[in-house]
Amino acid sequence: MYIDKLVRIALLWLVLAGALPSAAQAAAMLTIPALFARDHAWFDDRTLVISVPGGLLRLDVETGQSLGTLTFGADPWFMDMTPDGSRLVVADWNRFDTESQFHIVTVATGAVQTIRFPRSAPWEDGTYSPVWLDNQRLQITAEGNGPLPVRAYDIGTQTLSSPRSANHGAMLASTPDRSVIIELIRNQSPGRVDYLAGDTLVASSGTTLPDLFAIAVSPDANWFVLPFNGSSPALVYRRVGDHFELRARLGDIDSSSRKVRSLRYLPTRPYAISTDSQEGSTSNPSGVSLRNAASLRVVAALDDFDFGSGVFPDRQGRISVSPDQQRIAITTLDEVRVYDISDFLFHDDFDALE
Repeated sequence: MYIDKLVRIALLWLVLAGALPSAAQAAAMLTIPALFARDHAWFDDRTLVISVPGGLLRLDVETGQSLGTLTFGADPWFMDMTPDGSRLVVADWNRFDTESQFHIVTVATGAVQTIRFPRSAPWEDGTYSPVWLDNQRLQITAEGNGPLPVRAYDIGTQTLSSPRSANHGAMLASTPDRSVIIELIRNQSPGRVDYLAGDTLVASSGTTLPDLFAIAVSPDANWFVLPFNGSSPALVYRRVGDHFELRARLGDIDSSSRKVRSLRYLPTRPYAISTDSQEGSTSNPSGVSLRNAASLRVVAALDDFDFGSGVFPDRQGRISVSPDQQRIAITTLDEVRVYDISDFLFHDDFDALE
């Protein structure tokens, strides 16, 4: 305890002396023009890929130089990387007369495999939100209308199946170890959040508000955060057995009127990143915030950009984290903003939210 107190005093002294950043200092940032950017992921610690109409942009974030474009598909959308970083799955909103598709990119070679399959009904559109269960198996949802199949694909056996259905536009996420898959059922009132181990339901939130386009899950799978949806504040839930309990509202936690549009936990560091919107009031804090992952209190403001609701809320504020967790990328309506957060990561532990 005494050593811990000394460490905290030393860190405070370094901040005051200017050797470490304070909450008022902005993070180093690179802006990348990317009109109609949907999502982004990291091939490695410095190579960012951005899904745009017609393919993927590849950029070196240290130099800001383009590394070329992988051209495929008509409307690449959300993406997910395998745990080992070897493959990227890319949803494709485009549909054909009777078929839909998604793509798998091999990171080492840039080779693209397109998986095309029959649509289940005339009202099914393209694929939407993918997630890897491990380095070989993935699941992907669909857009359209009403309940639609969630499809599972195994790259080893090259087999496609439909283990369950979900309402159109369901969002998928996962814990870093892929032991829990999180399914946000939206586009219906009320929606819900399901935790799945494979295809087995292990916990459910019961009901959530509609019109949500993101969900953040803690690395240990015990907490999830639903962002501001235009009316309700960002909500923090804790898992208790096979259900979830509402524990806090983010605006109450940090004593501010922040409207949190999106949030992402760092996989192995005690931090989370949020994008905040003024939502029509200049008195509301806005920008990119670094948060204590345990309590979700703001510990540093990385910039003051206003991530307003605007249009295309499913694209505004998408957050990705580099493999070394030293950089983050965030979408706006017409660009991707890349932040170097390495100078801000100097805490090892925080007081937890109970």
